[in-house]
Amino acid sequence: MNLLRILGTFIVFYIFHACHWWACFAIGTTVTETATWYFVGIFVYTVLFFVIMLISGRSSNRKKLFIDYLRDQISEAKAEVDEAIKLEEKERE
Repeated sequence: MNLLRILGTFIVFYIFHACHWWACFAIGTTVTETATWYFVGIFVYTVLFFVIMLISGRSSNRKKLFIDYLRDQISEAKAEVDEAIKLEEKERE
């Protein structure tokens, strides 16, 4: 069932893109000024989307680095506590 859904999504995706590129070609050959503004709009949208993704990635990378730092600090503290417990056990013996 999963394979059929993946295959169906793949086929629908490429049918949509084939129709889109056919429409872009048709508009570009008949109404060139409108097509130019359409393509400029797509370019601007793509650049803005890319910038938003970079900003979002920067903030999530900062959060991830901070979480990793905290995990390292916690594991170091646990290791120190474990060492102290082992030393106390050796001293008792």
